[in-house]
Amino acid sequence: MKTHNLFKFAVILLAVAGMLFSGCRKDDDDQTDTSGLSQTKRDQMMLAAAEDMATNDANKILGGSGSKAMLWVPCNATLDSSFVIADTITYIVSYNGLNCEGTYNRVGTVEIHKAVNTHWVDAGAVVYVKYINFKITRVTDQRWVIVNGTKRYTNESGGLVALLGNPYTSIVRSVSGTLSATFDDNSTRNWSISRRKTWTGVSGSLRMSVEGLGSADGYTNLESWGVNRQGNNYYNSVTTPVVFKESCSWDPCSGGGIVSIPASDITATVSYGYDSNGNVVDPNGTSCPTHYKVDWTKGNNSGTFLLAL
Repeated sequence: MKTHNLFKFAVILLAVAGMLFSGCRKDDDDQTDTSGLSQTKRDQMMLAAAEDMATNDANKILGGSGSKAMLWVPCNATLDSSFVIADTITYIVSYNGLNCEGTYNRVGTVEIHKAVNTHWVDAGAVVYVKYINFKITRVTDQRWVIVNGTKRYTNESGGLVALLGNPYTSIVRSVSGTLSATFDDNSTRNWSISRRKTWTGVSGSLRMSVEGLGSADGYTNLESWGVNRQGNNYYNSVTTPVVFKESCSWDPCSGGGIVSIPASDITATVSYGYDSNGNVVDPNGTSCPTHYKVDWTKGNNSGTFLLAL
C-alpha cells in the first residue's frame, strides 16, 4: 500500500483549508486565488510522510517474531535495542539515511512500546509510537520537517491486512495522539489526530475506509485538528467515511468531510467521487473518480470548486 496515496485525504483537506485561507477570491482574469495552496500541500505532504513512514516501519517490526535478530529493520536504520521494563517492551529505531525508495532522508529516533505479553496480531492490542526529533528531508527539494510526539495505535479487530480473506473479513485499527512539527523556516505547527481505518476485501480489490473519532471545541467526528502556521485553529471532520480503493491506486473514491477555520469564518464541505465533468462515479463500479468537489463559504461569500485528485 503506497504511503503517499494513504494520506491523500489529509493532504486534500489541508490544501482546501489553505486555499480558503488565501481568500477564495477572483482576480482580474477570474481565476481562483490559491496562493496559500502550494505551501499547505507541501506542509501536509511532509507531515503525512513523516507520520506514515514511521508507522509503516513499526507495523513491519511488530509483524515479525522471535529474537531481535529476526525482526525486520528499515533501510538505513538500526534497531538499537529491544528491552523490557516492568511489563513493557520497547524497540528503539534510530534512523540515519535514505528510506528504501530513496525519496526521503531520515534522521532521529522512533520508540515503539507494547505490553510484553501482547502480540500485534491480537484483538485489542495497543502500541505506542513516540517520535523523538524525527527529521525527514525530501530529496527532490531538500525541504525538511522535524516531528515530535506520541501516537496510540489499537488493533481493534485483531489480525493483519495480509490475512484479509483468510480468516479475517475486516481489519480495524484506530489511532490517536498529539504531534508537533518544526519546518525548515523554523515555523511550528501542533495538531491532534483521532481516526479509525477499516480494511475489507481481498488482495487486488481491497478497500479502506477512514472515520474521524475526535471531538474538540464543539466539533465532532474529527480526524485531525490543531493550529496551522498562521496561528489559527482548524478542524477536519469526516461526515461520511472516506473510502479508498486498491483498484483506484488508493485514491479516495467516496465519502467526505468538512474543513473549518473559525477565526477566518471559513467552512468547506469536501466530497469525493466525481469525474472531470462533475458527475458522481459509482463507488461500487469499475471506474475510478478523478476529481473531488469543494463547496465553500467564507463570510457572506460562497462557491464550488471541482478539483483533480
